[in-house]
Amino acid sequence: MGFCNWFCINKSGSPYRLYDADTNAYKGTIYNREAFVLTGGEGEREGIFFLNSSGKTEIVTIQNARYPYGDGFVSLCTEYPYSTEIIDGYRYYIFKMKQRMPIYTSTGRLWGYVAQNMYVATDCATVGENHKDWKLIQYVKQSSTNKWIPVSGDR
Repeated sequence: MGFCNWFCINKSGSPYRLYDADTNAYKGTIYNREAFVLTGGEGEREGIFFLNSSGKTEIVTIQNARYPYGDGFVSLCTEYPYSTEIIDGYRYYIFKMKQRMPIYTSTGRLWGYVAQNMYVATDCATVGENHKDWKLIQYVKQSSTNKWIPVSGDR
């Protein structure tokens, strides 16, 4: 799976407790069906970017060899889309947004918003290098016209 930053879902059927690789301190739990970002690391060390129990984003470096996560823990979000759709001749993974969210261009400029209960489309499971909490998306479904609008600009 080559390494960059991947938006994943724990589909192992079990919670995974996160322990800091340096201090061995407990940092949180990623529950079954909960989303997180897996980031590259060095050797047996990997980074996990997740929402902690306070709802704040946090990153922790773990050692999978010491605390192995089970099969299905690192499941790419593209394995579990809301649906798939052909847009402009290419297949995209569709996700339904539970709340209104801002959309940014590749340089971080605010592009607009996706409405609550509307859809976004992506062709991959990657997230940002600088903003690991920003999922790469290519299209937003416009609520007023129900048409796909490309997220463009700043490339």
